[in-house]
Amino acid sequence: MPKGTVWKQAKSERNWMLFALLEPDKTGKVGKFPVERHNMYRPVGWQKSAVLTFDEAAEAVRGRREKGFERLNEMVDRKKYGRIINVVVGYVAREGSAMVVVDLDGCVEDGEITVDWISDYVTMTDTYVEVSVSGNGLRVLMPRADGDELLTHAEFGGVGVFGRGGKGATLQLKADRPFGGDEVVRDQDFFDECVRRRDKGRKVRKSEIAAGVSVEDQVLHHGIMSVDEFKELVGRVENKGIDFNQWYGLVLAARDYFEVVDPDRLDDVLDILDEWTAQWSEGDHDPERLRDDVWHRNPKDDRRDCAGLGSWFFMAKKADEKDEVSAAVSDGVEPPRVCRSSGDIVARYVKVGEGYYDVLAQKEVTLTAVYRHTINVPLRTNKGKLIGNQQAPRQAWINENTRSYVDFDYAPGKGQELERVDGVRFNLWRKPGALHPKGVDVGFWVDHWRYMYGDDSEVVMDAMAHMVQRSHSKVGYIVVLQSDAQGIGKDMAMLPLLRYMGKDANGGVPFEELFSDFNQWAYRKTLAVVQEARGGIDRKRAQELTEKLKIYAVGLPETIMVNRKGKPQEEIPNVVNVFMMTNNKDALHIPMGDRRFFIAASSVEPRGEEYYSRLKRLVDEAQDDIIAWLMARDIKWAGEDKKPPMTEGKEVMRDMSLPPIFEWVENYAADRDWVSTSLIPFDMDAGIPKNPRLKGMWIGQCLEHMGFVRVGYDETTDKQKRIPVNGVRHTIYVKRECEADWDEIRDGLKRMTN
Repeated sequence: MPKGTVWKQAKSERNWMLFALLEPDKTGKVGKFPVERHNMYRPVGWQKSAVLTFDEAAEAVRGRREKGFERLNEMVDRKKYGRIINVVVGYVAREGSAMVVVDLDGCVEDGEITVDWISDYVTMTDTYVEVSVSGNGLRVLMPRADGDELLTHAEFGGVGVFGRGGKGATLQLKADRPFGGDEVVRDQDFFDECVRRRDKGRKVRKSEIAAGVSVEDQVLHHGIMSVDEFKELVGRVENKGIDFNQWYGLVLAARDYFEVVDPDRLDDVLDILDEWTAQWSEGDHDPERLRDDVWHRNPKDDRRDCAGLGSWFFMAKKADEKDEVSAAVSDGVEPPRVCRSSGDIVARYVKVGEGYYDVLAQKEVTLTAVYRHTINVPLRTNKGKLIGNQQAPRQAWINENTRSYVDFDYAPGKGQELERVDGVRFNLWRKPGALHPKGVDVGFWVDHWRYMYGDDSEVVMDAMAHMVQRSHSKVGYIVVLQSDAQGIGKDMAMLPLLRYMGKDANGGVPFEELFSDFNQWAYRKTLAVVQEARGGIDRKRAQELTEKLKIYAVGLPETIMVNRKGKPQEEIPNVVNVFMMTNNKDALHIPMGDRRFFIAASSVEPRGEEYYSRLKRLVDEAQDDIIAWLMARDIKWAGEDKKPPMTEGKEVMRDMSLPPIFEWVENYAADRDWVSTSLIPFDMDAGIPKNPRLKGMWIGQCLEHMGFVRVGYDETTDKQKRIPVNGVRHTIYVKRECEADWDEIRDGLKRMTN
């Protein structure tokens, strides 16, 4: 985080905004768009987003990261924007703002600055410099000076200087930065050089195709090319089909370039072009004309058809693509449909039912999208001669050449193709990607769990380890993370697991959705995290919710029915595991003898900002190390055959689940060895239900909590026996450590009912 007076002033300005970061596209570029604080799934203009102070923006980012991004991704237009993976702060340098921003693109690779002039300034500057969110650029902050408000926000030549609004700059504000200083100070030489390079870039931005571009500008854009490198480049360019004007421009561009870059080897360049020209298929372009009519002309005589050096690169690229097609034709093989991003259309797309699925992007797509992701299909005669290109394949060609499946399915732990009664189905489950741990010590993350939940944290981490090691099977219980205080870091500690599970995890299930008839939150998921389970729920609804959740604790039944809005019911494998977050001790109804819920309770208070900043850095930077630690963990308390241990938090929640008549039952039965539920006296204000069945259930729950068991099982009728005395049938509970003496119980009942 920067320091100093300028930074302090900038923090208080309402020039801060929020950016949603999108998962990298097929080229590896990280997309982003400005968002509002309360609608982070919808793009807005920078003016509407940049209305926050720094503290407000940072709090919004922190809150969203703790909650996760699953909910946002359910609402965002995924087809248009893709998947949101993070939210960061941004700054707009409006007129009069405390700071201006310099944006340097394409200058960082693997953490090292690759552009010499930028490296020279950055290694010497004292102002704040950080690597951009894409990882291949830099952001530089400087105090505003007179005249900065005249700078346009346009970027040229990979350099942008923002001083009067128009565009926001994303900022990471990490503590461990390899470049620059800790304060926002003015480095005028650095700033002036950035402006100069930016203005220079405005002239050379299209030098690879523009005519009449100066050699100095070409060098600035492309770097210096040696004669040997030029020879290799020329060898890749086919001169067939090039008209005179193109040929003339290419030759003159090469001459002008090497007159400046390497004049001592101009004769070598001429020999290279002589040889290339000699291959010309047209008889009127030969080496003699090259020397007499072109090479020795004054460069200023005619610039009409002079191309930049980049035109050679463009021609070479076209020739390379043509060679690939020709090679396929000469082998007698129909050239495959080539995708711009992944190679073979047959490998990337599959036909499922009446639609199509993009295996690389892992999403359903339209036929139009299949067309858009392809390049030309070469057409040839029966003898293999290339006769042209077809711009887009016919639907019949796609259907014939792509694999087909009758429908989608979801079966964790299984392969891509699933044999079903109705045919072969496409399995949407994918094994999480390979880990690349950096050897970072994750003890701080482990200690954070132990700080929050003490010994109970070992069971929680066992459950997480089970999800990593055996994600396609059940943990065996539902994990409930209860804390008295908000903001102790539960969600942040869960982030590594959610990120690792990817699309198989739903990290933001609203508590209210559990009561709905629709359970789409469990659809094609192996992990669901319920957020903000609230207390004070009606007792009947709480009991119904507990019963409804039990089927998600273990793998029986093996399948469950899923109701999705606007879709028919669907039977899916029962593979989803549930974690639940709550700040309430009465969020669930826990009956006696329950073994479907593990409840970890915490009474700790949140720690300071520095503590959570350190935790967030570890979670972000050592994601794979944390997962590797869970992968290697020896699991003791997870698996369908495991019963979770009793905890203090569960006892408290179970006690709070007791019926309101518990006090009456306890006062009556405390000193007795056996009790008839029909003889317990209640006052009118005891809250006893009118329904006899519900009344008996409540009394039974209270007695079982006190250590009583119901007796009198009749094996012949497979029912609990009730003892008739004086016209009343009595249900009997006996203390667990006592034996039922039926003669004594009958005598006692007669005395009490006479």
